[in-house]
Amino acid sequence: MAEAARRIFAKKSTAFSGHNLIDDLFLRSEGVTDMDQYSVTPGNSDLGADFFVNPEHFDAIEQERLAAKERGEKGNEGKFTSKL
Repeated sequence: MAEAARRIFAKKSTAFSGHNLIDDLFLRSEGVTDMDQYSVTPGNSDLGADFFVNPEHFDAIEQERLAAKERGEKGNEGKFTSKL
């Protein structure tokens, strides 16, 4: 996501480098709560699995989305369309 990249590039390289990040988790750590705003297709916030992403990250994202939904934060309706 461009927003995640923009936020990463804005950080001081001496303080923030060498990280392996998942955009959804990184943006949440930055305080972003509405993930639906990044959907390519309006109204569809489902996520597709990526071969290079550890399956444990899928579970962490699902847990974060459920917790945000319980807090009443909008933009956390997405599900994984498939898992590897």
